[in-house]
Amino acid sequence: MKLILSKCKENNFSEVSRILNENDYIQIGDSRIEPQNNLELFLFFESHEKEQVDWLSELLHFFNVSEEVYEEHNILDDTLHQYNAVIILKTPNNLYAHSLSQGFRVLEKFIDEEFGLKFAEKTIKNEHITLKNVSYIQKNKMKGITNYKKDQGEFPKASESYAYVSGKPDFDFYGNSIDCGTGVSFPKNFDISSTEGFYQLSELLKNVDEALTLKDNKSILPRKKRLAKKSQLSGLLDEEVIERIVNNTNEIGIALDVSKIHLVNNSINIYSENNHLELYVSNHLNETKEELEPYDGSILEYIRKYNERITSLTDIKIRVTNHEYHVIESRPLKEWIYCELEYKNMLYTLDSGFWGYFNDKFSELLRKQLEEINRVIEYNDEFNISYSSGEGRLKGEGGYIEKLSENKNYIKLHQRNINYNGVPIEIADVYKKDTKELIAIKRGMDTSNSMYSFEQSILSLQLLRNTTEFDVEEELSKYNDRKVYADKEKFPNIQKPTIGKILDSRISSVLWLQSKTKYVKMTEEKTFDFNQIGSVLLKLKIVDWYSSVLENNFTPKIYMGQDHQVNKKSQS
Repeated sequence: MKLILSKCKENNFSEVSRILNENDYIQIGDSRIEPQNNLELFLFFESHEKEQVDWLSELLHFFNVSEEVYEEHNILDDTLHQYNAVIILKTPNNLYAHSLSQGFRVLEKFIDEEFGLKFAEKTIKNEHITLKNVSYIQKNKMKGITNYKKDQGEFPKASESYAYVSGKPDFDFYGNSIDCGTGVSFPKNFDISSTEGFYQLSELLKNVDEALTLKDNKSILPRKKRLAKKSQLSGLLDEEVIERIVNNTNEIGIALDVSKIHLVNNSINIYSENNHLELYVSNHLNETKEELEPYDGSILEYIRKYNERITSLTDIKIRVTNHEYHVIESRPLKEWIYCELEYKNMLYTLDSGFWGYFNDKFSELLRKQLEEINRVIEYNDEFNISYSSGEGRLKGEGGYIEKLSENKNYIKLHQRNINYNGVPIEIADVYKKDTKELIAIKRGMDTSNSMYSFEQSILSLQLLRNTTEFDVEEELSKYNDRKVYADKEKFPNIQKPTIGKILDSRISSVLWLQSKTKYVKMTEEKTFDFNQIGSVLLKLKIVDWYSSVLENNFTPKIYMGQDHQVNKKSQS
């Protein structure tokens, strides 16, 4: 028996037995005891009828396969059964579980979902992690699986939330490598029918018990702390997501995507593009069933379309079908999507059906990363200029850009859009000639607008790293054509040598104009601290921008300035 070990939330055999019984798992046979380590095992069993495989019966009938061939190849046309089992392992200190077949589906009702990563922290050093599955919070990546070379694992980074790791434990009796997610998978195959094999299993469980009592950790993994599915807060978050989607609120606070990487039975599943996804509302299958593309936009449209039937995320189901539209599985949509929600000054994420918030290690890494970004902040009175805002090219930051561009040291690039996979992107708002830097200009601390601006800056890096593929020089030059772009004030001429210098720039700067009293004061005193920003989502997006700049071999720089828009009062 190869062990995939889960730990029960409570060390209460009667309660676990009750939950299993309620889900049609019945204890059968005798309990077995290993006397040297006092390990006791109990078997719970469940069976039910299941349908023949769809394709089998169809092909057998189509090709007129005879009953003689049925018998020859052991093809049974009788009723089939699904057999599932759960083994409960009771040590002197803890209660554990091991599932067989589909038994893992009942485990989530009574196991500690954090056990696997807690065990990893007690037994695996960061440098010995060989594989990790993480969620990236507020990055262009949603989830990722990284496989490291031997002894070259990385330390955790800000914005990473760990869901699964594999690596070499510091203690040989666990094996050469263990997999840790919601549970722990051990490599050794135990022959529990033999006295020696049963004893070796009991020795392993004794060492697991001891590891959980170790005072020091071998590693600390940033991760999410899960909320109980039926908790009041979890229900409120389910309802809040639907309300924000339906009302299409401008308060960003939410990011939703379809995840194709799932952690199932302590292993990683990746769903194929060949599968079809269908959405429907519980108790309204026929009226609401629709096939959808696996993108957030299609889900949002679906929720708005059927909002009168939907009050919570739990009302929506998803079916996975194969290329012949046979149902592979049906699950709540909540278990399929990945969502980030800022609610009452806390950031919650929804992953694999569970809402959660981040542990202290995640917060510590984010704080340290923002402290590092604080060091690239500069202050320059040259940017603290008065300007007027209005309509047309003076709208938003346009008025500021027009005024700044009166200084011949700046070349205006604002609204010279380049197509990036169907999205119009500016490579910057202005180019500063003496320092050879590209500057994107942002106004205020509004979460939605600020996050959008940083996202645009990240995409502009991709353009600048791939100028040939996106014809960036030609795209910038086309705005010199007065037959097409007659407004010379909006699109001033930029000569080819200057465009070459712009594309050679490797300094990516952000000029952030502040108007709220709190941030103006920090700017005046030259003590701006990104850790003082209230929105966690915005903090993470700043980290994403900073990391992207460095990864693309640019130099990051942030100027903090004061927003002196004419006739605009400071905000408190």
